[in-house]
Amino acid sequence: MDVWVTRASRKTKCVYCGENLVKGEPMVKGKSWRKGGKAKKWVSYYRWHIKCWEEQALKWLENHPPAVREKSGGRKKMDLPDEARIARNKLLQRYAFITYQQRQSAKKNPIELERILKLEVFRQQVIEEIRQYGPVPTKWKVGDASPEPTPIV
Repeated sequence: MDVWVTRASRKTKCVYCGENLVKGEPMVKGKSWRKGGKAKKWVSYYRWHIKCWEEQALKWLENHPPAVREKSGGRKKMDLPDEARIARNKLLQRYAFITYQQRQSAKKNPIELERILKLEVFRQQVIEEIRQYGPVPTKWKVGDASPEPTPIV
């Protein structure tokens, strides 16, 4: 619905109180419509005294108190003290930087295999430090124990 304030261009009735709006009097005008594919299209016009529109709006607000919304969606926050959260985030940043360095070393020609292996050792150390502050992110696919090998028949 579109709503705007204008002056009455002709004599008409207020939707709320039923009294006449005189030509030239300030009023609130509303327009709602429905556009449909095969359905019939329609447009409705509404006219209110400014006081009537305000009164109607305040009554609606009284009947519809603001709902208390719970936060939904997103990742659940870990119950960590602020100091531990800061330390964990620094470790996560260090892990990301080490991973970035490994990728850059793998792109170089010739591949710097010794550097990649050295960085992997640092990365595993960072993972162990992160475990002190909570679980390791699941998308890293770091297991505590390797899966048991399936026997080849």
